[in-house]
Amino acid sequence: MVLAALLPVDKRCAAVAKHGGPCQAAKRPGKSLCFLHDPEAQAAARAARAAGGQATVALRVQSTEQLLALDLTVPDQLTAFRKGVMALVLHGHLEPAAAGKVIECAGLISASSRAADASASTSAMAQALAAALREQG
Repeated sequence: MVLAALLPVDKRCAAVAKHGGPCQAAKRPGKSLCFLHDPEAQAAARAARAAGGQATVALRVQSTEQLLALDLTVPDQLTAFRKGVMALVLHGHLEPAAAGKVIECAGLISASSRAADASASTSAMAQALAAALREQG
């Protein structure tokens, strides 16, 4: 698992996974086990499994909508947008190549907004960016 390499060992679940190796998930705050292995969270874990990933899709749509609401002409919001796109890649919701194009478009939107006559092209690029993110969703 790629994300496991980014998570320090002391932050990982202490349980043994079905495959026999250590669980690679992050442990719950104040606990030694992750959401799926913590006996106190078993009912919630069963409900999440029963949802069949619907919660993940809803979260992805919500986070995409939050990204689209950011003002890419504001440097801090542009940075937040880039980080959000990379999070979508790390969680497997967006292909790296598409993310590169989305981030490139965001940079173009930011750069064009600094030009005096950029309002029309910024709007067109924002619409193209929104369409690209929705296609990935």
